[in-house]
Amino acid sequence: ASDIDLTVLLELPPELQRRLLSDIADAFGSVPGVTATAVLAARVPICTMTFPSDLSSPAGAPLVLTSDLVVDVSVGNVIALDNTRLIRTYMEVDECAWQLCLLVKAWARARRVCSARHCFPSSYAWSLLAICHLQHLGQLPNLQGLAPPWQLEQALVANTARTPDGRAVSYSFCGNAAAARKFWKAAPFPADSRCCSPTSSTPRCSCCRTDRRLAWPSLRASPPEGCSRSPLAHA
Repeated sequence: ASDIDLTVLLELPPELQRRLLSDIADAFGSVPGVTATAVLAARVPICTMTFPSDLSSPAGAPLVLTSDLVVDVSVGNVIALDNTRLIRTYMEVDECAWQLCLLVKAWARARRVCSARHCFPSSYAWSLLAICHLQHLGQLPNLQGLAPPWQLEQALVANTARTPDGRAVSYSFCGNAAAARKFWKAAPFPADSRCCSPTSSTPRCSCCRTDRRLAWPSLRASPPEGCSRSPLAHA
């Protein structure tokens, strides 16, 4: 996984995307100390560049890097920008989200299982797994499944874009953490549901029917008297 992901906002056919990435690799590869490789056979072609920690700027001043800096460059990957906003919104809803994501990604990198290039989940995929775990604990909402009226808060992110390989993808989500907290916590739920998943419209304890989000965002809430479920079932 890279330290920085960049995308060139140009709509180009796949052939020109690969040519541009090759040109970028050649240009940066000619800089002393910089390693640049164009990975053109990937589903999303990229140019990977590694800048050493002792690299100096063109003006001669040393760059302040504690370790080598890895940068991935793609072309026309608009969806990645909204992916970043989606993840950032989850991080802003509850600080435990970014803490868990950092922990999970550090664990995955230490065990060398964080690389889509080597057929492992990507850094983004590990973040989504951590977020999904928190959703099932009732700690985070599903930003793509919130019901109206949060759209009235100018929080809607909706787009139809093409992947680098030309596929059209449509998506929408709540891109405002304050609106997500407000309307997720206040949403009503039917009383007869047995589903404890916060990704559904009815997250209730299957034992006592208590709305799990009444105690949100605390994971230390006590279950109602007579309920056999753990406290986490009501968090």
